[in-house]
Amino acid sequence: MRDFRPQDGVGSIRRDLGWETNPTIVSNRNWEKIYGIEVVLHGFAMAWARAPELRLFLLGDGSLNAAVYETIRSSGIEKVVHVPGRVGQSELREFLNSSDLYLSASFSDGTSVSLLEAMACGLPALVTDLPSNLEWVTEGLNGWTFPSGNSKALADRLVHAVSDADRLAAAGREALKVARERADWNVNSMKIVYMYHKLAGPAQSPAAAN
Repeated sequence: MRDFRPQDGVGSIRRDLGWETNPTIVSNRNWEKIYGIEVVLHGFAMAWARAPELRLFLLGDGSLNAAVYETIRSSGIEKVVHVPGRVGQSELREFLNSSDLYLSASFSDGTSVSLLEAMACGLPALVTDLPSNLEWVTEGLNGWTFPSGNSKALADRLVHAVSDADRLAAAGREALKVARERADWNVNSMKIVYMYHKLAGPAQSPAAAN
């Protein structure tokens, strides 16, 4: 996660779009059924109807490409969703640092690298209540959760999350703290080495063994 870190300001992407003061969500999972991309769009559209200041960065592409664009069109959210396609590592960092909240509606996941990258950039998360996500996201502390497949619950939690800028910022600080403490390989690799030596016990020289 060392290449992912917070940056000051809203970033040039937000400025270019005129979204400097708009709460901006980022979703960067592939456009496949398992990642709940349709849940993301329907949930965001419902939230936007209640909080029209909301904006969405929708990164990626996939087999549901046509359905994604049709849902954006039919939901009337074309002007509040920015769709840059699949982006590289440096662009991803910029999008994360131009956002206020990370969103994933995945139906199944292990430890999500996308989630950890977002947290390392100081983003709170709104994710499905999968056990793997609950290992990293504590409700109301560094993010929020919702049941898989439930667009209405996603919308409710999204509106709640962005309704208090101070609460959102505090959750972002907690997310960054968790990422630094538990997802930084430079830190955790030394802990692994320490535990290895502790479990292995003191090394013996060949002479001592004889």
